[in-house]
Amino acid sequence: MAQVDVNTTFALFFPERRPFFQEGSDLYKSVYDVIYTRQINDPSVAAKFTSRTDEMGVILLFGRDEETPYLLPLEERSLFAAPGKSWSQIGRVRYTYREDSFIGAVVTDRRYDIGGSGTVAGVDLNHRFAQNYRIKTQALASYTREPDDTTLTEGAHSPGETFDGGRRTVALDGESYAGHAFYASLSREARHWNSDLEYRDTAPTFRADAGFVTRNNERRASWNNNYIFYPDNAVFDRIQPNVLVWQRWNFDGTRKGSAIENTIDFVLKGQTRVSLGYDRSEERFRNVDFDGIDLYYGEFNNSYFDAFHFGFWAGFGDRIARPAQPVPFLGFGGVVDVWGTIKIGTRFVAEPLFTWNALENRDTGEEFFDGYIGRIKLSYQFTRELFLRLVAQYDDFAGELTVEPLLTWQLNPFTVFYVGANVDGQDYGHYSLDPSVRTGDGFEPTAWQAFFKFQYFYRF
Repeated sequence: MAQVDVNTTFALFFPERRPFFQEGSDLYKSVYDVIYTRQINDPSVAAKFTSRTDEMGVILLFGRDEETPYLLPLEERSLFAAPGKSWSQIGRVRYTYREDSFIGAVVTDRRYDIGGSGTVAGVDLNHRFAQNYRIKTQALASYTREPDDTTLTEGAHSPGETFDGGRRTVALDGESYAGHAFYASLSREARHWNSDLEYRDTAPTFRADAGFVTRNNERRASWNNNYIFYPDNAVFDRIQPNVLVWQRWNFDGTRKGSAIENTIDFVLKGQTRVSLGYDRSEERFRNVDFDGIDLYYGEFNNSYFDAFHFGFWAGFGDRIARPAQPVPFLGFGGVVDVWGTIKIGTRFVAEPLFTWNALENRDTGEEFFDGYIGRIKLSYQFTRELFLRLVAQYDDFAGELTVEPLLTWQLNPFTVFYVGANVDGQDYGHYSLDPSVRTGDGFEPTAWQAFFKFQYFYRF
């Protein structure tokens, strides 16, 4: 999946694609992503128990990970470490009532071979009442015992950097602490007027080692309202203006940002949708106050033809250059995403994707970054059992090319054979490279891997 990380300070989310972890994954979902199965990155052993009835869903997951990712959430960024091997235990139960209401509980625990652990437990509720109203809430508690190895994050933060009002160090030096996270919302869901009032509270010491929580030390309140019109004409099916206002603080009471986001969606005849938006915001980032941040954007989607789907999103306006040194600045930039699906017959599918991202210094006109990522996924279904996929991606920000062919032979729903390869290439004449490491002016393969995999599911 193509994602640009050149101007973000938080880890990027990638969806789970492994069939073993995908099955039953709807039970994992909650307001806070405290279960993220990609955190079991390289399992040597994994086991899962799933039970479902009309009312009750239970899932238990155990995994031994050989190369564990460790995500450290902070107020304005997240850090990454690799502590090695670990054991993960995950449990989730959800009881459904009145068809679309439920109450649930979750427990996750991860233990590292080098020492340290992370545990999260909590409950959540989604309750519909009075026909059009809904309450959602989640309360979580965490207990973290850090690994005692400061080299794991060495160079990723300033020496002696702290969090939680100076009471804790960012370095992984064996500290232990508890944290909490809380969410509550009241919403109205109706044919015309819809409204959602939300509040979330994430302590600076809250961590979810088995999940994907990238930011903490945040209190956020928001109010979202929209009204849906149903015109009786030959052009529009629906018109939906929407206004969202929100504000954020940290636990010291410092105001970190606020915004008013205005959008209007047009659902047209012929399975076409057009959205237009304008955001006005302010933000305090790295102790610099940015006011009057304006962003204009629009989106188009069309799926009228079975053989061809097309869409794009484009946004232009003010953006903070977050990694800029010595201080961030407010620049002007743009983002364009284009995607589509092309079907030829019943067997061949092509899915192109292109994303462009640029930012320049408004005062000097100097380019801060300008690049794109192009990706295409080609699929061919020879028979019901035999399937070929080819993914190719070029990252212009780094001058990197990746090609991934994969042949799948599925004998039955429980038995699958995979044969594939990963090939990486580098453009050694690319502008982003340090001249001292350039070995030429063109593409050269840098790594490749071929693999064969047999997968068998046993159910009892």
